[in-house]
Amino acid sequence: MRHLTALTGRQIFDRSAARLVAILQGHSPQNTRRLADDYSHPYGAGVIGPGADGLLRAVLVEALTVAPGSVEVLTTGHDLEHLFGEMVGRVPYERLRGILHVAGTVEETVEHVEDRVLGVELRFDLGRKPMLWTATPGADADVVHRTLNSCPAGLLTGLFSGPWPYGPTHLIEANGPRPRPRRPVRLLSPQQAVARLHLTIPQA
Repeated sequence: MRHLTALTGRQIFDRSAARLVAILQGHSPQNTRRLADDYSHPYGAGVIGPGADGLLRAVLVEALTVAPGSVEVLTTGHDLEHLFGEMVGRVPYERLRGILHVAGTVEETVEHVEDRVLGVELRFDLGRKPMLWTATPGADADVVHRTLNSCPAGLLTGLFSGPWPYGPTHLIEANGPRPRPRRPVRLLSPQQAVARLHLTIPQA
């Protein structure tokens, strides 16, 4: 019971801190909601189906282009190659420094997250930047799950390619999610995603 009380207190504190950050930055929690939030879960979520890649591209592009710099996007080179195919070389990486973290492996991403969490816990960081993690965990699902659990509430959102054993798995058809979300969702092809990045992200 004491452990449960401590855990509940920490969750309340984390949510209050996240709300305070939003207020100090001139936002309310309602108007900072992103596409990733519609599919997220505290322990991560998966996406499957013929439209899954299109949704992940839309989520990535939105996170990188809406108020650029407000969210750090974490992924791997393998996942970018899978999502963008032959267009991966057209992604404007030089304009995305500091907001797109591309690791070689899932394990390297875990280390990056752990470093960020340690930095938050060592100081009450009102300016902490939330992270969006997209990956294909595969055999590393248990490690990814533990990493999500170690993060303060609101710091890390995980949306993964493939079935996710620790949270919901959403079916994304070729013409959109099932069931339909609260707001329209436009799935993006690799060409559309790259074009939107170039149109939206300013030159370095």
